[in-house]
Amino acid sequence: MDFLKEILPCLPEKVANAVCKLDSTHITEIRLRANGLQTVLYDGRELVISKDLSVFSICKEPLVLEGKDIEKVVFSLCSGSVYAYSEQIKQGFITKNGVRVGIGGAAIMKDGALSGFSSYTSLNIRFPRHIENCAEQLFSLLSKKGSHSVGGILVISPPGGGKTTFLRSFTSGISRSFSDGGKVCRKRVCVIDERAEIYMKDAFSNSCADFLTYLPKEYSIELATRVLSPEYIVCDEIGNEQEAEAICKSSTKGVTFVASCHGKNLFDVMQKPMMQKLFGDKVFSTACELSCVDGKYTCSVKTFPKDTVC
Repeated sequence: MDFLKEILPCLPEKVANAVCKLDSTHITEIRLRANGLQTVLYDGRELVISKDLSVFSICKEPLVLEGKDIEKVVFSLCSGSVYAYSEQIKQGFITKNGVRVGIGGAAIMKDGALSGFSSYTSLNIRFPRHIENCAEQLFSLLSKKGSHSVGGILVISPPGGGKTTFLRSFTSGISRSFSDGGKVCRKRVCVIDERAEIYMKDAFSNSCADFLTYLPKEYSIELATRVLSPEYIVCDEIGNEQEAEAICKSSTKGVTFVASCHGKNLFDVMQKPMMQKLFGDKVFSTACELSCVDGKYTCSVKTFPKDTVC
């Protein structure tokens, strides 16, 4: 699916004309800013859109957008009804045809939580990718040791490091066909897709994957365990103690978890008390550290606590 084509009608005309000159398969992000730089993340390089609608690493005359331009994009992403997307906006994003758009602006707070924006100043449009073999090292480990030995898996990287792409590839594989200790099988998987960015039709055709979207993780995890009887639960970006507690509770009911977390490496995330608890309770036994340099992604698979590189 060409996700750029899906999002082009929502972009300012000048931005759309500029990005159309690029190969869409190499575009990871488009960032729009009121009175700032309009940029495209292309093969790991951040390029700036110029006034003449070309793209450069360094640009003397960049294309400038105003606040009203950003507001028009938001209105278009919401298909003309911002109210219909209010629950997503309260979480700081909009999902349009599988594309997640992060929102920056003047926030409105109510009862200590985000309730919307009074104005919009920036948008981060992130395009999903399905890379069939990007979790190959992890599948190799499963083939050698079996899923019972590998246990729960935590995927670690800084923002933009490829966590969601990795989770999509791995989930697609285990829900369709993979070698589990040398025996070909598939697993029942429930994906907690809170921002509707993991699912892609082509990746999950003929799979044993079920999806719960737009629900808080802690609620979805309990619901999935109760009514969908998954063997695996997959969720993106563990962010707070409540989510960690929900994972701990469900892991005692025979569910294996695959999740992701922001961090530089395993040592970094282990400074967080909730991660110490998750590893201490044996929810996770394996960590996948992802990194990206010049558009090239690498994965280091480690077991815990021996910290052995596979």
